[in-house]
Amino acid sequence: MAEEKKKKAAAPAAPAGAPAKPKVKKRKPSILKRIRQEKRKREHNSGIKKNLKATLKNTELAIASKDKQKIKEALSLAFSTLDKTARSGVIHKNKAARHKSRLALKANKI
Repeated sequence: MAEEKKKKAAAPAAPAGAPAKPKVKKRKPSILKRIRQEKRKREHNSGIKKNLKATLKNTELAIASKDKQKIKEALSLAFSTLDKTARSGVIHKNKAARHKSRLALKANKI
């Protein structure tokens, strides 16, 4: 009789070679909404970051060309872009300040 109880209590084993089915908790609607919001925000921020990286790269190229007019225009655009991204919270304000400072130092060496 004790053996019968043990057999009933034991869960049926998965077939050989098949992975065990993981227990998944059902997610609350608020969590699902949060996931959707984060995805939208991540896609939006990544676009802004790509634009910022391209602007910084163009500024570096302008500095390397040593053309004062190009440097002035590129720095103006880079500073504006950095300020906008920091204001919108995509990057930290100190990171923006650091980039601006380093670009200004490089530009002033020429």
